[in-house]
Amino acid sequence: MTGRVRIRDSLSFGWRTFRRNTLFFMVLLMILGIPLAILGALLGGLPPGGADPSRLLLEVTLWALRSL
Repeated sequence: MTGRVRIRDSLSFGWRTFRRNTLFFMVLLMILGIPLAILGALLGGLPPGGADPSRLLLEVTLWALRSL
């Protein structure tokens, strides 16, 4: 044992894992964010804090029925 620590190997592994996890979370945020953005655009006329869950369900149902 020489007492040396090989930092380069651990950093390269950490960087590869970081890139993989970052890509995963970016895709996850896109998958969650796109439907939320569509709902936000549909309910754009509501005042802030006025997003009633029953109204949200009604609006989404009406939108889905209109799109059929």
